[in-house]
Amino acid sequence: MQRKDLGVAIIGSFDGDPPSAKASAAIDKFVLSKAVEFGIDPKGTSFFIDKDLPNIMGHRDAVVTSCPGTAEYAQLAGLRDRVLANMPPYGQSWTQVKAPKLMEPGSTNQVEVTVRNSGSAAWTPGVKDPVRVGYHWVREDGS
Repeated sequence: MQRKDLGVAIIGSFDGDPPSAKASAAIDKFVLSKAVEFGIDPKGTSFFIDKDLPNIMGHRDAVVTSCPGTAEYAQLAGLRDRVLANMPPYGQSWTQVKAPKLMEPGSTNQVEVTVRNSGSAAWTPGVKDPVRVGYHWVREDGS
């Protein structure tokens, strides 16, 4: 799968005071949704440019800057904890897909998908529908 890097920006200087409770809640919700969507371990690290960095980090972790401000930077550990605590028990993210770009009517093709357990619970036999993996085709017009 292709690398997915994502940045979140909030406008302000957060050296003295952190963002408002509403802004923090919005960041929590957004980062959680992306962690679920892409199977990101909120407490893990990944290689970025030239070193391993936290998957949820501040700009200053990558370059010399004061961004995101001392007060906001101090909240990143709590953000990681909250995202991890709210990860759904059953989740999946596709890490690799090998599918044909074109299928003729009536043709049969094998599609290989590598899936990562991005939830917080083990996938075990006997659990009713813990994970559903689906695939759909999209026309050139987006429909």
